[in-house]
Amino acid sequence: MRKEADATKKHFTAMVQDLRRQLVTKRAYDEEEAHKEITRLKKELHFLQKTNGNKKNKSGDHLQ
Repeated sequence: MRKEADATKKHFTAMVQDLRRQLVTKRAYDEEEAHKEITRLKKELHFLQKTNGNKKNKSGDHLQ
């Protein structure tokens, strides 16, 4: 009976450890994806600001 209890405990401990590893991996992946999206949006914003600034300079709006 004790061997069965130990085997069950060992089995569930391994399952919990595996789930913890999966969770850590998912968090790291999600964080990396979030950083990529933030970087992409910053680049897009910079491009739009640069484009908008060029239009203002060409039209003479910056002089007013």
